[in-house]
Amino acid sequence: MKKLSLILLTPLMIAAAFAQESEGTEQKTPALELFSDEVPRYTGFAVGAHFLNQYALGDWADFATANIGAGLDAEYTLPVFLPKNIDWGISGSAEFAHVFPKADGTLKSDDQLNFSLGAWMRLPFLLAGQTFAFQPELSYGLILHHAKGQNGSTVDGRFIDSSLSLALGLRYIAPVDSLKNLEFEFAPTYTFSPEKESKSVNYLGFRLGAVWHFDRKTKVQATEEEKPPVVESPAAEAESEVLPLPLASLTVTGDRLTPDGDGMNDSVTFHPALQNADGKTDGWTLSITDPQGNPFRTIKGKGKLPESIEWDGLSDKGEAVFSKNTYGARLTVNLGREDRKRSGVKTVEASAEVKTGILLQVIVPEHEWKMVVSSMQFAGDGSTFDGLSSEILASNRETLDDVTQQIKEHPGANVFVQGYANNVSGTEKENTEELIPLSQARAEFIVEELVKRGISRSTLTAEGKGGVDPLADRNDQANWWKNRRIEFLIKK
Repeated sequence: MKKLSLILLTPLMIAAAFAQESEGTEQKTPALELFSDEVPRYTGFAVGAHFLNQYALGDWADFATANIGAGLDAEYTLPVFLPKNIDWGISGSAEFAHVFPKADGTLKSDDQLNFSLGAWMRLPFLLAGQTFAFQPELSYGLILHHAKGQNGSTVDGRFIDSSLSLALGLRYIAPVDSLKNLEFEFAPTYTFSPEKESKSVNYLGFRLGAVWHFDRKTKVQATEEEKPPVVESPAAEAESEVLPLPLASLTVTGDRLTPDGDGMNDSVTFHPALQNADGKTDGWTLSITDPQGNPFRTIKGKGKLPESIEWDGLSDKGEAVFSKNTYGARLTVNLGREDRKRSGVKTVEASAEVKTGILLQVIVPEHEWKMVVSSMQFAGDGSTFDGLSSEILASNRETLDDVTQQIKEHPGANVFVQGYANNVSGTEKENTEELIPLSQARAEFIVEELVKRGISRSTLTAEGKGGVDPLADRNDQANWWKNRRIEFLIKK
């Protein structure tokens, strides 16, 4: 009975300890907050796994000391919203356990397979700033056995009618964005199983596990007819005027990012800021996307926003930005608890853009350099700028002007203008019949544009490469745009 009391009361003892610790302090918020709307809520299905350890009680203690095992779980949150953010649902479990027989008993070994169905209720609460949920569960199951006696006898199948189990689950949700749907569980358990021979099998123990939810739950929004009228006092109106909603901003210093190691414009600096808030955050993320909107670089932090964030122009994989392109940046700030409660806003965002210049890659020091340009656009499937909008045409001309300036800074060098395309089908036929002729025509057109800008024709060579040397794999369709490019190889 002492073991039973200790294990079943463990979650309540932990909560009481934290609450007592907060007494006598000057905290503005309680250490324990029941039914908190800050705890994530879920909907639909979840799956999990657990480790189980139990100790024999009652009549069964004459035969066994304990069992140990593991199980797979599935649970479903019913789509019915209860008051105070309480949820309820049903669950199913399959457990395998090995029984440790008592040394002086008649049992030699016993392996169990337990199938059970249950119902649970979930009560969310905050404890010392961390998110928890108390989830008691009552389940009913069938236990199948493979047992051996000391006398050599064997019993297979169902010699226990059923089992009734109570688990006082304590769930913990880690404050990490990538684990927002994962809960860790500690649950004291009590299992009662009557035998056919009118004896009983009782276990007292615990289980440790984790549960992954497939989706979060959204709160039910009341209709306009259901919403009670809101009457604000003069004091509340004055407070709303003094304390407007939190806002985030993001600015950038540094122009024409070119992380090519020449000491000029090799990085840019972001300046994040948070207005109308106390400055405390539950974490922030700076997400940088490539010109097609694909994730490129992610920078995260906790606590107060930094005054500046320097970016070296590299992706999470170490890949440098492309020349003459625009990269997007979005700042997402998870507001601190006080700001969330005051404003009703959980996150604020701000965005900015970073433009890149011409990156001059050193291939052989003092002898060979390369420029890769993927932002040049041609009319349709053609090889000229005819019919392009004035905005695209201006961008192309600016790019060619910058390329010309780089070439002129290497007098006497030969320049190989190489056109590349993306092989959609992955066949040699497409490459030979379509891509090589197209990329050759585009390279020749670019040569003519460089001649118009004062580059000697005798130093220029047009090469149509087609779909060879792709920068993005065929399976990486989101980055196919990198394969459609013009490269300028400068050789002395």
